[in-house]
Amino acid sequence: MNLKNDASTPEHESAASIRLLSRDSILPGLAVFIVCTVWIPSALAAILLLAGMHSWWLPAGLGSLVSFSALWLLLFRGLPRKESLVLGALVLGALLAAAAISVFCYDTYGDGRWYHADAILALLHGVNPIYSTIPAPDPVWSNHYPKATWYFAALVIHTFRNYQLGKIYNFLLVFACAAYAGDFFLRLGVRGRDCVILAVVTAFGPVAAAQLVSYYVDGALGSLLTLILLAIVNLVFFARPLDRIVFFLSASLAIAVKFTGGPYLAAAVCVLIASRFLFRPRYPSPRPLHRVVLADVTVAMISICVGVLVLGYNPYVTNMREGFNPLYPVLGPNRIDLMADNTPPVLLGRSLNRVQKLTISLFSQTEEHTKGRSTIKIPFMVSRGELISLTSPDVRMAGWGVFFSGVMLASIVLFLLSRGWRGNSPIILLLVLVLATTLINPECWWARYAPQFALLPVLLLVPCLRGRSRLVRSCAQALCAILLVNNLLFTGGTVMRSVRKVRMLDQSLALVVRSSGPGEYWAYRTPGHWAHFDQFSNRLGVVICGQVDPPIHAVTSPGFPLSLWEDGQVEVTLYKGACASGPPF
Repeated sequence: MNLKNDASTPEHESAASIRLLSRDSILPGLAVFIVCTVWIPSALAAILLLAGMHSWWLPAGLGSLVSFSALWLLLFRGLPRKESLVLGALVLGALLAAAAISVFCYDTYGDGRWYHADAILALLHGVNPIYSTIPAPDPVWSNHYPKATWYFAALVIHTFRNYQLGKIYNFLLVFACAAYAGDFFLRLGVRGRDCVILAVVTAFGPVAAAQLVSYYVDGALGSLLTLILLAIVNLVFFARPLDRIVFFLSASLAIAVKFTGGPYLAAAVCVLIASRFLFRPRYPSPRPLHRVVLADVTVAMISICVGVLVLGYNPYVTNMREGFNPLYPVLGPNRIDLMADNTPPVLLGRSLNRVQKLTISLFSQTEEHTKGRSTIKIPFMVSRGELISLTSPDVRMAGWGVFFSGVMLASIVLFLLSRGWRGNSPIILLLVLVLATTLINPECWWARYAPQFALLPVLLLVPCLRGRSRLVRSCAQALCAILLVNNLLFTGGTVMRSVRKVRMLDQSLALVVRSSGPGEYWAYRTPGHWAHFDQFSNRLGVVICGQVDPPIHAVTSPGFPLSLWEDGQVEVTLYKGACASGPPF
């Protein structure tokens, strides 16, 4: 296998432009720029909040804009004018498309309207979570959960005056993954259409695809983990300065996005250090081994420090200041047991290790809920119930998709037939990284806790796409296409469900307008329902304000029940009045 990026290879001339971009490091540069569109606003917001600045919106917004402009000039100043314009147009078009979808498809899902909304709306109302407490009916998660995406979302919402636009970080990280993965596969010798499909399937994983239009962060973490793992392999075999930058940005942000980001990063770094010694004899470096390892450890430690002490000061440091475990409420003596109500019956009451649980989940029917009896299915078979489950961003069993188990088995067979382990050290290392970061989590059966597991069949198919057998290549291409369809089903399902729920909401709000007219309304949560409706404010002329306790003054009209549950359960009741703390944004 040729580990060098040979841009002069005559085959697949249709991919000449892609090879040119790879040769000039535009794709990894593009990945750096797009990750920075999330990292820089989050970091600036975190720093200004740490400094105790009350009105941090303007300096954070202007600082982000200046930083983006300077970074673009730094990364792409050597491009010819025509290519620079084309690249700028592509980036701008992708951003506008992502913004349009984010604004059109509302987050109508549980966690997104619960503690994510608690925190984002509190930031918009001026709460500094580092020095004060976020007010919420159930304050644990909003106060003790990593907040990087909330900082980003709050700044975007405040700047553009649209709550739904804040969740665009999911799209941005997917775009960054696609650019970086495309460069990675080109370096491995995959060309043309195969390279494009592999890059899209890698970036557009099932968890990321399912959570694109929500404020969930598992898909975002999956994108960051993909960038981290690809950067590690690049550092071992194709080292460039940009790879260390991608690693630093992704690692520091992953720690501040979700609690599992830190343990996953630790496992990946351990594999990185071991691989330096394992592959050193075959791939020697002009630098002494101890200096290479020292550089790896240094970058990892800087990433951890920035992730914990800056981007993740709340909750990691604030938890310790309050006497909790740094990972509270996930770990520690006062931890909250999330698994008690979320583990399927088939995995309870049995002495199953994490590998067995993962295997059972992988080959089960795709199920959103866990109350029923999980059923092992024939690979590639699809039931109506599975398609309904794909409308959820939080599928429990077989959460990697309805076709994933079949593609996994077929990929293993093709990999063995083509002897894919021969001369494919980067792929072998990446497979080890995926397995190590997956199996370190005892609850890896749940797809949202192990989004990187979806990379396995993609990686197994890479040697098959480069093999000599036309039959094997054709089968591998077919499996890649099935994986793409598998992931698109998630996005199609969640978007359809979001649109359907917003239509229900519009019908209810239209009744409010006909009965009492447009204006400001209190939103009273019914007992047991903590989801915010503030994010739907300004629809049809109705401004919705969150309120837990009754207002001081009497309301002037009867209440109107609102719900986004398909069974019609009431979540909040609107009463016309005045917003005590002003409109939410």
